Amino acid sequence: METIHPEVQKKSAIERVIDKYVGAKSGRTVCCICGIHGNEHASIHAVHRVFKALHSRKNMFSGKFIALAGNLPALQKNLRFIDEDMNRLWRSDKIQFLRQDLNGHTVSNEESQAKALIKALEKEVNYENGSTIFLDMHTTSSRSKPFIIFGDTLRNRRIAANFKVPYVLGLEEAIPGTIMEYITECGHIGMAFEAGKHDDPASIDIHEAALWLLLESIGCIRKGDFVEELSRSHFIMANASNDLPSILEVRYRHAIESTDMFEMLPGYKNFQSVKQGELLARDKNGSILAKEMGHILMPLYQGLGNDGFFMTRPINKFWLRVSTVMRYIQVNKLVHFLPGVTKHPAKKNTLIVDTHVAKWFVVEIFHLLGFRRITQLNKRTVILTKRRYDIFGPYRPCRN
Repeated sequence: METIHPEVQKKSAIERVIDKYVGAKSGRTVCCICGIHGNEHASIHAVHRVFKALHSRKNMFSGKFIALAGNLPALQKNLRFIDEDMNRLWRSDKIQFLRQDLNGHTVSNEESQAKALIKALEKEVNYENGSTIFLDMHTTSSRSKPFIIFGDTLRNRRIAANFKVPYVLGLEEAIPGTIMEYITECGHIGMAFEAGKHDDPASIDIHEAALWLLLESIGCIRKGDFVEELSRSHFIMANASNDLPSILEVRYRHAIESTDMFEMLPGYKNFQSVKQGELLARDKNGSILAKEMGHILMPLYQGLGNDGFFMTRPINKFWLRVSTVMRYIQVNKLVHFLPGVTKHPAKKNTLIVDTHVAKWFVVEIFHLLGFRRITQLNKRTVILTKRRYDIFGPYRPCRN
């Protein structure tokens, strides 16, 4: 079990609404999700620091800032989860179930917590000033520099650029059901921020720095009013994420079950380079080797979890610039004319791709256009869908 940092431990009971601050002027709404995994306490103390500074300086904030806690029982016990991973529940069918009256239905602790979190979100988040910006705040069980994960919409990219840390794209294809994918589908801007190792005090500092940079970048605070906090935050982020690839794409997830007896070899850390065939871990079936060369991500060094590790590879920034142009000129409306590509007969913005006909870099090309892989029907057929709200969101600011 991970140690809780003393600064966080002194906070006793954690409530669903950790704190909120409404500025004297209108502006964007920022919502932080803290502790959706119960052994990740660093973000909770980071938001307390930010709120303390905001409450001490009146009339220096525009908009609304709110922090919500995710898995309250798991946070109290300092466990990743009680019954199941709360950050895998946010599929449309599951959300529909949770919105119903659950009397008489047996639900897990995490399902109950997700239902309560949905109610809190619906109560606290409004759309008067456009889409809310959500930051799902995490730490990892291995040593790590900070990075940010998001569904690859241009709206998310514009916000993510302000953190000055590596992007990790494609994680939602490897692990469906994350809360940030749900948030993005609802029309908001949503990303997950990974600050570092669970019990490293620096993770609190990095989470705090990320919050100050986010609030300043979207106009909630002005640089002149928070000079010390912002100067410190820029310094922390610049030193925390140097010498790393700017953009990475998830290539592979090693999924595990509790009965697998999975054991990661010691010493791996996020973004460490590995060679094809390198021994990474062992389980009841023997050695687990790297399927290709790349950078390892989130190697598992905690008791609970279904992700042994991820493999990523760098992407050149040039391709993201190409992607932006292609999306603005709506190349996606023409791709169904390509050989091996047909429109889905029932689902809007969805394509069926025969990879034996459309052979070359199918997933990579469609990623550039804003599609993501939903289903691998068989060895040759893939279903891809384009995200909604790629460039513009559904919620526009109200004008007086």
